[in-house]
Amino acid sequence: PLVRTAADLASVDPVELRRLFGESTGDWLYAVGTGTLCEDVKVGYKPKSLSAFKSFKPCSNNDLETLGKWLGILADELVGRLKA
Repeated sequence: PLVRTAADLASVDPVELRRLFGESTGDWLYAVGTGTLCEDVKVGYKPKSLSAFKSFKPCSNNDLETLGKWLGILADELVGRLKA
């Protein structure tokens, strides 16, 4: 089924959600869609993963020295976020 909104999700048969996503996740999705989820809001959780990226256009000036510089910048950015 095509699901774009909570109302779309609420209209999916919970049995179908369990079949597609497993019992626990299917039940959770149905509760979210119907507004019947009884979980406390979790505030201030730490992310499970962090990433940083930059896009490089293929050109001759993307040599190892330049890429090494950018790798250092990205690593510093990640370290800063890990310490936060």
